[in-house]
Amino acid sequence: MHEFINNYQSKSDLVGVERSLLHQKVISAGVAYSCPVVQGSMDDVNNLYRQMCLPNAIKIVSKVNEQMLVNVDEVLADIQLLWCGRYEQVNSPLSSTKVSDFHKSLTTFATDISVQYEYWVTQSVLACSSIVNQGEVK
Repeated sequence: MHEFINNYQSKSDLVGVERSLLHQKVISAGVAYSCPVVQGSMDDVNNLYRQMCLPNAIKIVSKVNEQMLVNVDEVLADIQLLWCGRYEQVNSPLSSTKVSDFHKSLTTFATDISVQYEYWVTQSVLACSSIVNQGEVK
């Protein structure tokens, strides 16, 4: 994770608030996409989130926050939105709007950050997946 953050800080083209906001969105997506999603009842989505994603989310976001300040409440809310959206896509015949709501929030940036977002999310998922799969934060 330290390597990912160092790379982001040294290679990101954005500056200021946009850079910080993109970093938060990238971390949120990395955590949400690296945590497993199982089949289950739609009634269990919040309990499953708390069991399967939240412990990893707290560990990873805490570790990130040691190196680069993030709005923890906002990042955890985005992680929950994305993970629950992924769960709904797997377990519900109805379309989920949660994932698209998250991606709509990216349009608040003054510049088009979609290419940067896609690149950094891929890197974030790799960093977060290694932590989730090992069960420890490095």
